[in-house]
Amino acid sequence: MGPTLGPLFHRLHEEVCWLRVKWQEFRKLYAHSQKRIDLLNGTAALFFKVVHDVIWQDVILHIARLTDPVQQGKYENLTFLRVLGAISDPKTRLRVEKLLVDVQTNAEFARQWRNKRLAHCDLSHATKQSVQPLPGVSRRHIENALASFHAVLNYLSQKYLDGAVLLDEVITHSDADALLYHLRVAAHIEKQKVERLTKGEWRLADVEPQTEE
Repeated sequence: MGPTLGPLFHRLHEEVCWLRVKWQEFRKLYAHSQKRIDLLNGTAALFFKVVHDVIWQDVILHIARLTDPVQQGKYENLTFLRVLGAISDPKTRLRVEKLLVDVQTNAEFARQWRNKRLAHCDLSHATKQSVQPLPGVSRRHIENALASFHAVLNYLSQKYLDGAVLLDEVITHSDADALLYHLRVAAHIEKQKVERLTKGEWRLADVEPQTEE
């Protein structure tokens, strides 16, 4: 890939991998099943609402950053739009240019939300006085943006490295699944305790106050 495109490709690949990890964790918690939602709400509804909003907004901001202009003022950005200037072959540039159109189109929702509500607080939108409300955002919007990023990286990898980039599933440990496992265990233990107390078969540990360590 050379000294310009090579480092740029690898840094964008790292960014998209991390973005994929965050989105994957979000989906494990909030997009898997109603039973998981009920477990989270039954454990700490407010806390998991905060976690939901923080991850959701961070993912949108991350998508917006990766589609920023190449340069803003005196500052240069790591962005997919920079890839085009790092390619000398005309045919490759043309193909990447078409892929970048999809990138910008699929990330437009993130840029609008970033500019109006997440990185800034536009008064007309904050007070619901804007005649042009912000577009609705669904999980499909996020998936489409990620697919567009993947398409660019995959094309470059096949072109220059003779192999595909695998981004569909990132293997993680100590993740949301681990948290959910322990929450289920805790919920089961709590249910058993309530049943014992209801039957009058309580244990000393059931009524002892839990102290912080």
